[in-house]
Amino acid sequence: MEETTNKSELRKLAEFIHDLTWEALPEEVRNTVPLRVLDLVSVAVGAVHDPLVEQAREALSSLFGSENGKAKIWGENGNYPPVPAAMINAMHAHTLELDDVHTASKTHGSASLIPAAWACARHWGKVERNSFWQWSVVMRP
Repeated sequence: MEETTNKSELRKLAEFIHDLTWEALPEEVRNTVPLRVLDLVSVAVGAVHDPLVEQAREALSSLFGSENGKAKIWGENGNYPPVPAAMINAMHAHTLELDDVHTASKTHGSASLIPAAWACARHWGKVERNSFWQWSVVMRP
């Protein structure tokens, strides 16, 4: 019985996030999201030459190829497919970025979600506004 209740609560949360509009967010949240994106990208660029990330980039390039997409790996030249670009940028972000960890859930949502949204935006030319800010709503205590 409790499993049904949990699914119901999870469904309510999912519907709330799905239906929420940018305009309905508090001004403080709308003002903070661009700063969080800038913070993440600037710190991620600091990890561009991390040896473990370099090894992962080489492995991903052999799996997905390189230079045949429109997405960027932060701090590098060239265009890449969206999957390896998102994964490498997320690895860069996880290497040095720690100040936006959500301690109650032990997650670091922006380090995965922002690179994925960024890669989609670059590769397909646009991304829904929700992709960049919904993580902020979900990660609040």
